[in-house]
Amino acid sequence: MLREVTVVDEGDCGELIEAASGALSRAWGCAVSLRLQDPIRAGWGRHTLLRCFVVTGPTSAPSSVVVKAAVDPDGAIFNEWAALQFVNAIPSITPLVPDLYAGDVQSQLIVIEDLGAGPLLRRLIQAGPDLATPALIESQRLLGRFHAATRGREADHAEIRELLPDGPPPPAISLDVSSLIDTAATWGLSPSERVVTELGWATSALRVEASFSALTFHDACPPNRISTHVGVRALDLEMAAYRHPIIDGAYSPIGYLRCNDCQVIPAEVQAAMLDAYRDALVPAYPEYTT
Repeated sequence: MLREVTVVDEGDCGELIEAASGALSRAWGCAVSLRLQDPIRAGWGRHTLLRCFVVTGPTSAPSSVVVKAAVDPDGAIFNEWAALQFVNAIPSITPLVPDLYAGDVQSQLIVIEDLGAGPLLRRLIQAGPDLATPALIESQRLLGRFHAATRGREADHAEIRELLPDGPPPPAISLDVSSLIDTAATWGLSPSERVVTELGWATSALRVEASFSALTFHDACPPNRISTHVGVRALDLEMAAYRHPIIDGAYSPIGYLRCNDCQVIPAEVQAAMLDAYRDALVPAYPEYTT
């Protein structure tokens, strides 16, 4: 039986780090101990994020890992667990997201690859166009590769998800125009006839066969993209699910940045982002050739 490692002197994070150490011990087949390096996020948000040194473990172990744990034990972490496990099994896109090292069901946490301290895409945007433009383009190319590699594999993803405990389902896109109008009414809005017509067209376009759907992030925004020594990589798959790829792919044509970044994407950058996305997508989606 593997020895469970007890970690002390880690303050309020001690129990999480101990649980993560145990999860890694089981996954790696030897005793593992962790020590807190950086509480990236603790005490706020949906998840606690802890960067930890790997003090003892196998010789092949990374020098550090990130522990991601649910603040409220509602089972939401299991959606990201399943998504990462699924993507890590697809060699062509494994490098685009963190590696999943281990998980602990009881503590509702996962232990993932430490991608470093950034900068996040948000910071590159704030630094100016010279850094922001190539990163935005690469981020859309990442999306295209991701969608192309996951097209039509919903059953494989579902099989992994079903092995984990239940949790709240990821956000779903309503394809019912009436419900969308009712939702707008709760905000005090009354859509014009033209808007209703466009909603009808959009919802119709989103109704596709399962073979057309891909694993989408649903929040492909600047805080969830990080620049590393091997290029831009994607963070936070907690809302990932199989949907129409345009849920992510429309990011550049919309022309502005979501997640409260409140910055307009210049037209020429939008065009370059869309070209990068389409070029990466077309090998698996010939429908988008023209």
